[in-house]
Amino acid sequence: LVGAEWLVDIPDDLAQNWVVAARPTGRRCLVIAHGGQTTAHWRGGRAKHFPSALPGGSRHGARGPAAAGGCELDCIFVEATSTFYVLDALAWKGHRLVDCAADFRHYWLADKIGETRASETTSRNPLRFAPLPRGACTAAALRDAYGSPAEFEKDGLLFWHREALYEPGPSPLLLLWGDAHCSRRFYDYGSEQMEQAVKAEPSKAARWKTAEVDAA
Repeated sequence: LVGAEWLVDIPDDLAQNWVVAARPTGRRCLVIAHGGQTTAHWRGGRAKHFPSALPGGSRHGARGPAAAGGCELDCIFVEATSTFYVLDALAWKGHRLVDCAADFRHYWLADKIGETRASETTSRNPLRFAPLPRGACTAAALRDAYGSPAEFEKDGLLFWHREALYEPGPSPLLLLWGDAHCSRRFYDYGSEQMEQAVKAEPSKAARWKTAEVDAA
């Protein structure tokens, strides 16, 4: 899977060439639908098998041209709502999308998932698939992604460059940013929240700078 780098410096073309989305708190996985079965592959080699309404994702939809090639999706699974939030698409019905621009892949995702019943929970689709809402990096979109309530717990903000291809490994064209307001993984150094985190899990202190831990 492609990996996000930390957003340290704001890109000069942020407003023109980037899109933003709130990142769900959940488990990152690669979902492959093919040959009448859907499989979510987690880190460490673990896998979960289930039927879905994705192309080729169940016995019901495994035959005919609609199932040809299946699909591959980059997702975050939120167990509490049994939802796969789809970050990106690597392939759909045999069409490889990794060499297409991110703008096209995101448009394709929203359009094609809308044509299936994968976004609905049914007996043939027990775990729903939802494209991750995203928008251009306008001031309004940034405020919304950062501060507005979402249907999932947030884990920071993701930024995609519109022309980015899908390449495995860390990419400067996929950026992640977060703070204590939009992710429980982040702390304001010296805050009561960080002090409580250090007391609850002393091992975390080893991953933080000494001065920052002392401040807490």
